[in-house]
Amino acid sequence: MNQTVYSQVIITCTTINVVIIISTLTMWIGTKIHDHREKKKQEREEQAKKEEAAQ
Repeated sequence: MNQTVYSQVIITCTTINVVIIISTLTMWIGTKIHDHREKKKQEREEQAKKEEAAQ
């Protein structure tokens, strides 16, 4: 009985930790993609301003 409960607790905790790790990685990747897109957008706007000023 004790061994079964112990196994179930270990499996449950491991599953919860895996879900937390996956969600954290997903959020981290999403943040990196968002930051990269914002940086590219800002670079395009600065380039457009430089071209406009040059004309």
